[in-house]
Amino acid sequence: MIGASIPARDARRFVTGGGAYVEDRHGPDMLHLAVVRSPWAHATITAIDAREAAAMPGVVAVVTAADLPEGAAMLPASPRLPGLDDVAHPTLARDAARYVGEPVAVVAAESRAAAWDAAQVISVTYEPRPAVADMDAALAPDAPLVHGHRGSNVLFAFDLNVGADLEPPAAHVIEIEMALPRVAAVPLEGRAVLAEVGKDGRLEVWISTQTPHRARDRFVQMLGLDRSMVRVRTPDVGGAFGAKGGNPWSEDVVAAWLALRLRRPVRWVETRREGLLAMPHGRGQRARLRAAVDAEGRLLSLEIDVDQDVGAYCLAPTPGPALRTANVITGPYRIPRLRLRARGVATHRVPTGPYRGAGRPEATYYLERLMDLIAADLELDPVEVRRRNFVRPDEMPYDTGTDLALDSGDYAALMDQALAEAGLAARGVLGGDGAAPEARERDGGDAADDVLRSVGLATFAEVTGGSFAEYGRVEVHRDGRVNVACGISPHGQGTETALAQIAADRLGVPIERITVITGDTDLVPEGIGTFGSRSLTLGGTAVDQAARTMRERLAREAARRLEAAPGDIEFESGRVAVAGSPERGIAIEALIEGGPVIEEARFNPPGAAVSFGAHVAAVEISRETGEVRVTHYTAVDDPGVVVNPALLEGQLYGGIMQGIGTALLEEVAYDGDGQMLTAGLLDYGIPRIRHLPEIRLFTQETPSPTTPLGAKGAGEAGTIGALAAIANAVVRALAPLGVRHMDPPYTPQRMLRILHSRGHRPS
Repeated sequence: MIGASIPARDARRFVTGGGAYVEDRHGPDMLHLAVVRSPWAHATITAIDAREAAAMPGVVAVVTAADLPEGAAMLPASPRLPGLDDVAHPTLARDAARYVGEPVAVVAAESRAAAWDAAQVISVTYEPRPAVADMDAALAPDAPLVHGHRGSNVLFAFDLNVGADLEPPAAHVIEIEMALPRVAAVPLEGRAVLAEVGKDGRLEVWISTQTPHRARDRFVQMLGLDRSMVRVRTPDVGGAFGAKGGNPWSEDVVAAWLALRLRRPVRWVETRREGLLAMPHGRGQRARLRAAVDAEGRLLSLEIDVDQDVGAYCLAPTPGPALRTANVITGPYRIPRLRLRARGVATHRVPTGPYRGAGRPEATYYLERLMDLIAADLELDPVEVRRRNFVRPDEMPYDTGTDLALDSGDYAALMDQALAEAGLAARGVLGGDGAAPEARERDGGDAADDVLRSVGLATFAEVTGGSFAEYGRVEVHRDGRVNVACGISPHGQGTETALAQIAADRLGVPIERITVITGDTDLVPEGIGTFGSRSLTLGGTAVDQAARTMRERLAREAARRLEAAPGDIEFESGRVAVAGSPERGIAIEALIEGGPVIEEARFNPPGAAVSFGAHVAAVEISRETGEVRVTHYTAVDDPGVVVNPALLEGQLYGGIMQGIGTALLEEVAYDGDGQMLTAGLLDYGIPRIRHLPEIRLFTQETPSPTTPLGAKGAGEAGTIGALAAIANAVVRALAPLGVRHMDPPYTPQRMLRILHSRGHRPS
């Protein structure tokens, strides 16, 4: 079963509209929430008058910060960097609002319409104050402070030094500044929560989240409850991409608190505008790089200063992208000397957090643009520059000095395969010394062409899994059913199918007999969740370990009954039999006496698994409209052992499309006063079917030495590779016009400005 392309077992249900989400759950006496949000990026709150709203028909309660108990007043700050509690996000703004969209008050009413009507008449008296709408403004010497008691808009900082005593002579030094704008996650389903008190007095919460167990623990912490009194469940979750990890957020906490107080079900469902305004944004990072290389283009040292726009507060996951950028900043390359400094900069914007890749696309963008810049400055082939800098297979395991330990894989061979599959020779195809004639024809076009054409290459190493232990359980019942439970929490990946395949493979039972249980803190007692490409790397390995232990246990019992050695027992089609004597066999369920037989496992890897990929993007830029179109895309990825190729393909397709969106379309824009200019999908661009290029996917399988299953993560590979590959293709297409570097998004407006400034106007 491992390696079989079995369709996701819930795919038909989803595509035919059969999904069941938080908003689909109904019940008697349900209350609906509407949130009053700050219209100001920065303002003192002097008064809140909710009397008129409270008297309106259907209104049951109005909640402000003054109503919440002390424990529920602040959302937990990041545990990964100490000292951030004093800049934690308030559940509801009390004395000041620090970004447009910050929750100030909440109305609970008998209907959604009644709640929204009442929210409109709550009178909040604001005294607007100067706002810092971007990092440049925040770092200015006289900048207004987002948190005055801090004395600075730098909320956190850390350094990383590798090989500090090395100072080799350099033939060439490259200095460049790069930036990636904020982007919005825009999942199909926004955030949503339904909280109620069960007949047994327990708080039961249905929530659209990636991390139900963490959500449970934070409800326990903030509401002062015993863990046994809280149950969190995830119904179908319509996407997340990092923005639904680390919750509960403000609206979730208020819903749960009101459910306990009023003893009625309380539901809040986010609107699309609220999602763009107040769901944590991704990216929003910039870096200043100084690289020293020898005459052959080999990196001798890299100095990089990274600034992360963290927004107005530090949510629990906010520092994660900056930390991950630091951890993977060497990528697949050998960098003898590295100095990194990272800062988290406060602005009057919604807080940032992980978005698909969470620091990995940023680091890869910086590195892969740097590789192309080295090649351009030294007139070398970008392919050969990468080859000279790759960590070789005979050097692995290779300690980069960061948290990235390169464990396996032949990076150069995989890159060569990507180029070959893209129809390019391995050497001399991307310009520079010895470029092939066909490459010159491919790049730039000619004066008679109405498009500029080029190709771009990106290679990357992706840390997957992480270090948190994940839980797996396998149960075999007397009727032959097999239940698999896991602490991960899928939200569209189809991981339930892959977990069933693992158990079916190990136990030799038909996959139809296997039920997979996730996303319920009663039925799955512990777990971390789904993020960071950890579902199969950790969750799958935990299930694999539990299934292997179950197999050994059943083999011992079968051997006893069949008078054979345990090593001679074979499992197939729901039966156990003696090898070479299939007639000497019995059904697995016949081995079960009494209740179900249960085996549990908790897998905590000795280190992160490292996937690798090489992606090639071909682009065309219209001289007339400025539109950039990705025409062909080729990806070769090494995700270790592939449990289900169909699911892997789906993850790569989705990730590549999100990378295309970040490269060509997406940017959360604010004006100088901190007002969002892209609070609707008429203004915020997302990729649509017309942006889908021809995509060709290939894999190599180098089993991970850090996981017994051998799987590495691949959920974010498409986004990591696509952004950098497209950026390199676009800049290469513009290079004949004298463009050395350009940051995304490569929107038609920005491209036309570049083309016009270089004398290229439509005919």
